[in-house]
Parts: sequence; C-alpha cells; structure tokens
Amino acid sequence: MYVKIDNTVYNSIKNLSFSPDVDITSSKISINGFSADIITEDEPSTGVNIFLYDDRNYIWAKYRLIEAQKIDKNLIHIEAQSVLRILNRKKKGAMMYTNESVVQIMSALFSGTGSNSYYLDPSFQNKTIWGYCPKQTARERLQWVCFCIGAYIKSFFSDRIEILPIDNQQAAIPLQKVFWKPSVAYNDYVTSISVTAYNYTNGTPQTTDKWVKVGSSYYIETSQEFTLDNPNAPQDADENVVFIDNVTIIGQDNVSEILSRLSAYYFKRMVVDAEIINNRDYIPGEKVSLPLDDENMAIGFINSMNFSFGTQSKSRIRLSQIDVQKSATLTIIRKYSTTELRKDKYYLPLNYEYSIENPYLDITKSSKRRIYYPVNKYATGTISSTKTTNTQNYDIALEYSKKLLKIYSVDGIEVQTVSDNDIGVID
Repeated sequence: MYVKIDNTVYNSIKNLSFSPDVDITSSKISINGFSADIITEDEPSTGVNIFLYDDRNYIWAKYRLIEAQKIDKNLIHIEAQSVLRILNRKKKGAMMYTNESVVQIMSALFSGTGSNSYYLDPSFQNKTIWGYCPKQTARERLQWVCFCIGAYIKSFFSDRIEILPIDNQQAAIPLQKVFWKPSVAYNDYVTSISVTAYNYTNGTPQTTDKWVKVGSSYYIETSQEFTLDNPNAPQDADENVVFIDNVTIIGQDNVSEILSRLSAYYFKRMVVDAEIINNRDYIPGEKVSLPLDDENMAIGFINSMNFSFGTQSKSRIRLSQIDVQKSATLTIIRKYSTTELRKDKYYLPLNYEYSIENPYLDITKSSKRRIYYPVNKYATGTISSTKTTNTQNYDIALEYSKKLLKIYSVDGIEVQTVSDNDIGVID
C-alpha cells in the first residue's frame, strides 16, 4: 500500500487503518477516512487531496488531508476524510421543493467541492423531490434525498463520492477466503415500521394549522402515518417500532416504496461477522454469499469492513439483511490429459452463476517440476444441483528437470539466470 499527496508518492507507510462502512438504507451517511504514519521528512499541507493505493495501483480512497502531525524527524501521522466532511460543514437554507430534479439538487449540494467530486447513477437521472427541507447541513440534505430515492453513498474504492442504487446481484465469498467459522448473532425483533408522509399547500395558515415558512411564502402542512407490521415477529415479542418522522420530503407517492425497502432491512434479524482475505474484491454495500458451514450459506449485504494489511489484505466484515440458504457443492477438477492435477471444492448458493478464475499450477513430481496453464481463463456455469462438477483442462507451460528448462507454451519470455527454486510462471 502507498499514499499520494498531491503529486508526491509515499511508499514507506505503517500503522495504516482503514475501516469503511455504508448504510444501504441511507438512514445515516458515514464520513469515511483512513490514517497512517508516513516515514518522510516532508511536512505536507492539510486541505489537499490524498490518495490511497494498493501495490497493483488500484485506488482505495481519494480523501482530504485533514491532519499531518510531525511525530519525529522522519515520521508524520496523517488523517484523511472523505469530501462528505465538507458537506457536513456546509449550511443549506430552508427550501420547498416542487418536482425538483435530483440532478439539480446534487449539483447544488456538491457545489464548491471540486470538479467531478461525485457520481450520480443514471437510474436517478429522472427522479424528482417534493416537499420541505428545513435549514440543515448539506450532508443531512444529501442523506434525506438518498433515503427517499433508494440510493446509498459509497465513498471508497473510487476517486469520487458515488450515489448508487441497491444492487441485488450477489458475489460469492468462497470458503477458501474465510478465516475460521463466521459468528452469528440476532438483533431484537422489529415488530413494525412507522413512516410519516407529508403534504404542503401554499396559502395562509389558520390558527389550528401546522405550517412552515420559506422566504416570504407560507405552506400549510398535513401529515399521515403509515405502518407496516412484521409478519415474522412472534405474537409475544416485545413491541419494538422503528419510527421515521420529520423527514418532510417523504410524501404519499414514495412512502410505500420506503416502507418496503426498510422492511427488507429491519425485519431480518440475523447479523454475521467474518474475517476474509480481501484484496479489494468485496466492498461495503455489496450483496454477497458466505458459507456458514458445509450445509448453509448466509446471503446479505456488507455493512462494514475493518482492514488489516500484510502480504494479502484481510478484512473483518459484518453482514446484515440476511437470508439463509442451503449450500451446494461445486467441485472443479483440474486435469492434464487424463491425469488429475488438483481438485478444488467451493460452497455456493443454488442457481448461482459462477465465474472462477483458473490458476496456474506449480507441481513437482519425481524430481520433475512443471508449470501447468489453464486452457480456459475461467471456469463458468450455473449451480443447478446440490453437487456440481466442472472439469477444467490444463496443458504444460514449463518443465524443469535435471537443470534443464523446457518451454512448451508461454505468452512471453524474459531471460535471466535462476536457481533451482526460482522457477515460476512466466507472463
């Protein structure tokens, strides 16, 4: 991992801490960030852009440098946070929206944060907002708008803030990437969800009317409460109601959609914690399947990740909005001609369309070392039964025996002197 501050790259970093999280319901919006110690004599200025990259040059974050504290002659401690920090300090006046384009609202909210600081998914291009927003921060208004249109905020693994729809396509985390057995816990039953919808009419309020004022205009406020009960809650469960009120851009046109979306989140009690190998392969906000054991899969959304860094990155993840499904076994048999080279087993959900990259194989037998390459880059198919087998064919790329290297098939060659233990795959 390395960081770049403006145009200066710093490869010598330690104590890197990065724990992004997301709420796909947008009931809250986190200001994600990271911290690290940099070995350098430089003293960078705060308020500039800072980038976090991995060794493959993939971006993990583009944030603002908010602290650069000199610890020693050759060491500084840095703290970085997303551009949402700016929105949290930016005040927005009261506004009455009448069929206001989400595109225009986002443009106004992110004004002053830099060019291309955010991305709005095309699915929201035609969305509009009706209703009243009181004086609030730009971050609070962003959260209200995202909550009402079914969007969530992703502020990591990108060079800008991304406003995205919930994606129900799922990725599979294989058993080989899971450390130990995932832990399972259960939240209390949510017995019902109550959401208040509002309507505003321009006019002169009477004594008994509720009203708001925007500029010199008065608007009479009426409201109605809508409730959705949890059909899975036991009759003797303690009452536990989630109330959504005072979000005054919720109206009768979107309250049903909001209730449906919230029920999918709050009516599912199970949460799962797991530690996985994660080199930027899985991210908060993503729907994944995860083996709980040999027989069951947890399918849910990643809420948070706490990364630790080494030869490979690991992350402790939390899943919510979980369904449990019986798992199916996929066995990939890797063969050279009629010889079985290796057999890999995966636990995946039924009806899952898989695409698993085939690795190169390095096998030594009878003092003969061979590198085998896959005929197909990926093993693909659909898990249509509880036990599925997929055979992948391999051929010889390299063979090393008696200090003689035979080259059968490679994409390119770089000639260099090697010892007996230095042979690997040539790309």
